[in-house]
Amino acid sequence: MPLLPLANANAYANWVQANANEEGFVNGIWSSILNTHFQAQIRTLNYSINPEVHLNHGFTDLLVTRNNHVIPPTVKWQIIFEGKAGNGMNYQNTLNQLDGYAQQVQGGGGWCYLIAAKGGTCMFWKWVKNSLWHVQPMGINAAGNVAFLTQQPQIPLPVSQEYDIVNDQAEILTMLNYITANPQV
Repeated sequence: MPLLPLANANAYANWVQANANEEGFVNGIWSSILNTHFQAQIRTLNYSINPEVHLNHGFTDLLVTRNNHVIPPTVKWQIIFEGKAGNGMNYQNTLNQLDGYAQQVQGGGGWCYLIAAKGGTCMFWKWVKNSLWHVQPMGINAAGNVAFLTQQPQIPLPVSQEYDIVNDQAEILTMLNYITANPQV
């Protein structure tokens, strides 16, 4: 199943290739992908995709929140996303930027998922507050399941398995489905 089920596969591949070096377009395609998988239901607004959320270290490109409408209402961070042009900042620097944003994680058990995109590729992590092993790279194991790729803390922070958003759509979809099935509650 494609990341954007209603998109023409050739048009999608051509668009990604043509726009991979423009950060705004990288973030735009990811806004579409995240909105497809974390839909805001009209009646409940259970998820929202929030662009340019101001945090102490700057503005994250996209913040996916899970919204619980109880009294008082709660907002729980699910995904912090940072996109870069294909010819822009490397993954290590982007992960450091995401880690700075995640230090302010709100709601639930003090953890969230991190996604970094660089042009037409991406990486995934789970971030856990107050943990020695706070940045946990995520990937797909040989059985086709989501797995955490590092069993111990690392400095510098560990980069993750890289996925191509055109050629590795099944793997990325598996990651997004895992995140949906394992939300911060």
